[in-house]
Amino acid sequence: MFSPAYWLLLTAHSLALLQQAPPPEVISSVDRDQITVGEEITFTIKVTSQSSENIKIALPPLPGLEVVARSERNEVAVSGSQTRTTTLELRLRALQAGRMRLGPFQVSQGPHVVQGDAAEIVVTGAGRATGVATTINPRVQKLLERAPPPKVTGQVGLTLVLSADNVTVGEQVDVITAAWFPRDLRVQLRRPPTLEAPQIDGVWSYPQPAPVGIAASRLVGGRWYDVFVLHQIVFPLTPGRVRIAPATLHYSVPLAFQFFSQEERYTLSSPEGTLQVSELPDRGRTAAFLGAVGRGLTLGRSVTPLAGRVGEPVAVALTLEGEGNVALWPAPPIRWPQGVRVYSDRTEEVIKAKAGRLAGTKTFRYLVVPDSTGSLLLPSVNYSFFDPATGFYASTELPPTAIPVAPAGEAAVAKALPPPLMYSRRPALPWRLVHGVADWGFWLIVLLPPGAFLLLQAMRRPRSAPAEAPSRDDLSGAQRELESEIATRAPHATGLEGDALIHALRGVGLDPTVAVELTRLRDRVRQARFGPVQGEAVHQIMAEWRALSSKLGAGTESSAPHWPAATTGVVLLLVGALGAGAQTPAAEELYEAGALRSAAEAFGKRTAEEPAVPAHWYNLGAAEYRLGEDGRALAEWSRALRLAPRDRILRRALRLVPGPSAESAKWLRVAPVTPEELLAVGAVIWMVGWAGLIARRGPRGRWVVLVVGAVGFWGAARGLERWYARPVALIVTDSKLQISPHGRAPEIGALGKGSAVIVRGGERGWLLVEDAEKRKGWVPAEVVVALWLGNGEPGTGNGTR
Repeated sequence: MFSPAYWLLLTAHSLALLQQAPPPEVISSVDRDQITVGEEITFTIKVTSQSSENIKIALPPLPGLEVVARSERNEVAVSGSQTRTTTLELRLRALQAGRMRLGPFQVSQGPHVVQGDAAEIVVTGAGRATGVATTINPRVQKLLERAPPPKVTGQVGLTLVLSADNVTVGEQVDVITAAWFPRDLRVQLRRPPTLEAPQIDGVWSYPQPAPVGIAASRLVGGRWYDVFVLHQIVFPLTPGRVRIAPATLHYSVPLAFQFFSQEERYTLSSPEGTLQVSELPDRGRTAAFLGAVGRGLTLGRSVTPLAGRVGEPVAVALTLEGEGNVALWPAPPIRWPQGVRVYSDRTEEVIKAKAGRLAGTKTFRYLVVPDSTGSLLLPSVNYSFFDPATGFYASTELPPTAIPVAPAGEAAVAKALPPPLMYSRRPALPWRLVHGVADWGFWLIVLLPPGAFLLLQAMRRPRSAPAEAPSRDDLSGAQRELESEIATRAPHATGLEGDALIHALRGVGLDPTVAVELTRLRDRVRQARFGPVQGEAVHQIMAEWRALSSKLGAGTESSAPHWPAATTGVVLLLVGALGAGAQTPAAEELYEAGALRSAAEAFGKRTAEEPAVPAHWYNLGAAEYRLGEDGRALAEWSRALRLAPRDRILRRALRLVPGPSAESAKWLRVAPVTPEELLAVGAVIWMVGWAGLIARRGPRGRWVVLVVGAVGFWGAARGLERWYARPVALIVTDSKLQISPHGRAPEIGALGKGSAVIVRGGERGWLLVEDAEKRKGWVPAEVVVALWLGNGEPGTGNGTR
């Protein structure tokens, strides 16, 4: 019989067996069982246990597969009994084709060791026997084959590989940084290692995209190594020895399989490298070589559009294509022809890989503006470069080409066309009548009728007694005659004295000696009238005045002969008719052909030569309007309207351009008649009025009214001349009124296009103006077109532009 102690021990052992947890359950799976090289799968291992002890999962080797990501999580559920679930997920990328077996693997927990079932997948597609990732370019693959493995088997290694140790300036050098990890260590990493590229001075560097994760796998000394790669492309800039600093590797290894377990960090440096750079050879170098280094460079050209217009830009693009450092290729040397304006637009670079080498295109863009019609010759271009592949200088060339250039087109903005051109080449008839009469003829018209009237009146009266000695009253008349003579010859000299008066009289063509005598005699007459002068002095002064009067009359008669107005009109008509029949106006032909810029220049020359012809001003404005310069068109048409105020074509054209503001419109008012018309009508009325007085042998009411009316017409003409002679100008583009004549001066206000201003002065390309709101400020001279006439006479000047 057994003792009670035995039964007690047996019972305790049975209870311990009943309390021991069962072994864990292991389930493994993959989300797909067939993939291609480069694709990814998820391999999941799920372990379920009723024990709280740690679970360890020993992964098998995974040849041909790369661990892209790894995650591990634990879940605990309490429902009567405690259940613990550990899930390990591996995201794997296929590196080579074949049938892959994932497992078997072992799971251990306490005294229990469970073996999980293996999973199989099929990878299709070609792969390298060495396990190099297919995403790496062939040049890097060849360099990896030359990469030396770690000297000590089983340790992490870091090496540098150069594509060449001795190169020339500007030649491509590939720098490969390779980190070697034993596979059993690499599978423990929770994150990919960190590689820092080596620092290289004196080179132009292009970091290249490295393959994500493992770049290659290699069997060395019976152990599999997985290689991580960093790729750089550098171009040496100067000859000499180039030092390549060590590269750096950082990685962390977990101390346990738990997700939140601690990690031990490691840092590893590579050996230092050197690169010998040679200078470009002198043999074969030409003056055309600007420093370009590359392989197989070619030069192309594109022109947009294929046909140009005068004044419109043509886009010319020169494209260099080949292998090398695209950023350092200089612009091609181009000798542009005369007669064009060239502007550098921009430079574009496109970099791409070509069989592992850096290549690309560099485009140099230009804007070429032709100034004349005909054929625009784009010159040949020769581009010299050094080819490291051959070790010699080479060149690529573009032949010359030509594009047709048509006359300039219309303005880009679509708008209504102005009325047809005016073909008149003569001023208006009143202008020709007024300005065709010489000064003596004008005074003849003014003085002859009243002189004839007075002569007839004197013939009807009895003869007076012999003239007595001249008195001071005679000096008063002499002074009036002197003042009238001066005012007639130089109206602008009124109020001048001394040398200023002499200078003014000489400026109107009077003989210098006569101008001096006239000025001094006027001073002596004034002194004689109001000072103590003897009778003999009065006689002498009057005698000098009569002698000077005869000189003035003789000088006038001896001056250059003038034809009568009628003769002048006839000659002008004949010359105009002969000129119209002899040639066709070239400016009109240019306008009709669309060469608007050339037509505007031709019309501008006509306005300078014949400023009194309204057709010239209208045609100039029409060309500028079609060129899009509405402000200048408004100015030119306003000038033409002053010369022909009732012309329907001008009135219709002015409706096409935006008029001035309401405040400044009053400064641009144009009378329905011209000053010349008022003068001509006044002259006719004057002659008729005096003719009536002579016929009636005395003053009569209606004829006196006509004479007074003629004087009124002449006064109105003079007032209109003064109105048009004001320094009024137009702002032809939106501008700003500034406080001083420089671009950074504070602004007073804005001046819109078409605003009228009064010019008060100017300085160094700036004009001081006053607008309709009485604001004074400075504007650039190029935005102002003056409307006043050059010398104050209607139709005889065109102002300044």
